[in-house]
This record gives sequence, C-alpha cells and structure tokens, in this order.
Amino acid sequence: MVTGMKKILIANCNCEIRKKIEDISNRLGADCIVIPKNMYNHTVAELAGIKVLNSMVTEYNGNEFSMEMVVFSNLSDKELDLFLDLCRKSQTQIRLKAVVTKDNSGWSLVDLYNELMREYLFYKMRAR
Repeated sequence: MVTGMKKILIANCNCEIRKKIEDISNRLGADCIVIPKNMYNHTVAELAGIKVLNSMVTEYNGNEFSMEMVVFSNLSDKELDLFLDLCRKSQTQIRLKAVVTKDNSGWSLVDLYNELMREYLFYKMRAR
C-alpha cells in the first residue's frame, strides 16, 4: 500500500507470542512494534509510522482486547507467507491479522480490531 519501513504491529500478545513475533520480524527485516493499550485510539497509519501521531487523540481507557492482533505494514506477499509459515512451524497462534491498506489506514486500532472480530466470529460460526 505505502512504501516505507516494514513494520509488524502487535496488540494484546502475551510474552511468549510477542517473543516469537519479534524473532520472526527480525528474520524478515521488519520492525516489531508493541502497541500499548493507551494508544488503541490512534489510527493504523499513525501507529505504523505512515502519518505523524495526532497529539489530540484521547487516550484509550477501555477494556484490553480479548484476542491477540497483528497488523502488517509494507510486507510483500512473499514475506507475509513466510511470516505465517514461521508462525505455524513455531506453533504461534495469532487469531486476528490484518494488512495496512488505503481503506483501513484511517481507522483507529479499536475500529480495526472490532472489524476483525466481526469477521473472525462470522467465519467461526460458518464452520459449525
């Protein structure tokens, strides 16, 4: 979508998953950025470093996400496939994943999470 540094944003990941994602990110030459809960109201573009952080955004003080989420910025299809393959091989489950796009870059991380949760639940219900 946007050229620039390869970044992998992670939210609500436990220490074990975070360490595995950091290791995979290093292999891919991508920066791994842990998003603190208080920044969940910022846009995906801001968190990925595509836009400057808006200092007027109110701090998020809602509940922590119930599932882990990873957002990819500026990774090629081949790099995404490799990331997913390495996660499978290391038995690292990440239930919510997204790629920064023109459409979602202006969404807050909370909005992206809510959309991914709707999709996750929809497909989980269809699998029954």
